[in-house]
Amino acid sequence: MKDVIESIRQLLNLSEEWVSLLESAFDPKNDYQDGLSKWYKSSDGRFVKCIVKFLVLFSVINISASILRKIGDNYSDSDLVTKILSALSVDNLNRGLYVAETLVLIIITLNIVFFPNYKTSNTTNDVLKSASGAMDRFLRFWPYLWSSWFILYLLLTLIDFKAFGGGSKSPVALAFVNAANNLSGVVMFSMYFEMAERTDESTNRQNNLYIPAIMILLVLLAFELILTTRITGHATRISLLFSFISGIIVGVITGLLVTRLCSRFINLPLWAASFLTVYAVIQPVFPIIAQSQEQSVQLQQISEQEFFKSLSLYMAIIALYGKVLLLAIIHWVRDSNRLLYYMARARKVHDEEDKPEYRMMFKMAADKLHERVAD
Repeated sequence: MKDVIESIRQLLNLSEEWVSLLESAFDPKNDYQDGLSKWYKSSDGRFVKCIVKFLVLFSVINISASILRKIGDNYSDSDLVTKILSALSVDNLNRGLYVAETLVLIIITLNIVFFPNYKTSNTTNDVLKSASGAMDRFLRFWPYLWSSWFILYLLLTLIDFKAFGGGSKSPVALAFVNAANNLSGVVMFSMYFEMAERTDESTNRQNNLYIPAIMILLVLLAFELILTTRITGHATRISLLFSFISGIIVGVITGLLVTRLCSRFINLPLWAASFLTVYAVIQPVFPIIAQSQEQSVQLQQISEQEFFKSLSLYMAIIALYGKVLLLAIIHWVRDSNRLLYYMARARKVHDEEDKPEYRMMFKMAADKLHERVAD
């Protein structure tokens, strides 16, 4: 216990008086476990728990509908069965999924925007003040990420219901879908940058990243609109290419953020880290979700059409589960002060690594030890 308190004293530059307070506050009967599962079962995780229950119920309904559709294929002679199969078609399931996802995303976005449930730390300790500032800047991007996801799935829903006239074939609609996906990547990269770099003394450097990022996003949008509207004969292939580019970009950025969340300072459970990794890996299949109907139109075989539509359905469900898991993880690290702890420890690491003599002295010590062993 004393070595732990001494490490905290050095990290926060605490006085001996504070060390005495920490020693008196330590309770040996407390296991001090604040894992993700424990947070999920507590009152803090109640909102996420409600979202998860809804998703599980919705997933069971979708799977049951798919099974009933497969069984009903063998009894399609009946008019009643035909009507049931028509209602349980993959297209209708996709539409129901997009509507449910849009509703879930707007509920989560409103909850994050209007009920942030965290307070800015008020302290005179320099280390905590810097770490708290970094955490506040990180959480400031959180509502924007969910807003961009809401816009993305709202566009997908409107396209699925053919609200843009051209339906899924509209190159303008698909271009804005890709732009919304790219926007989520820009916000997620800002969150990654806040965790990866020390930004308390380089705010200008961080702000300077937004301008080129937004410019690249606008250039990609304009370039896609120009190509798809001018080269109408290949508009579908061009939209598909830009969707793949968007998926790869967001996949890489998601992977970068996941690597930071998997830091030992946060100590993410292995199952959560594995699922987040899967979520990052499936991002390049974004075109399957964004253009599933357009893909199926070009396929000659009915079985191939059904395959791509079903794949789109399941990929969208997995992606939504990944987003909700990310929601749970960010709120958990926020409520348990693990994010604050990460920012404080990362600041200390940055302070040491900014001094080249640390690596130089380590290299000299390692060389001397190797020489001594060789002798």
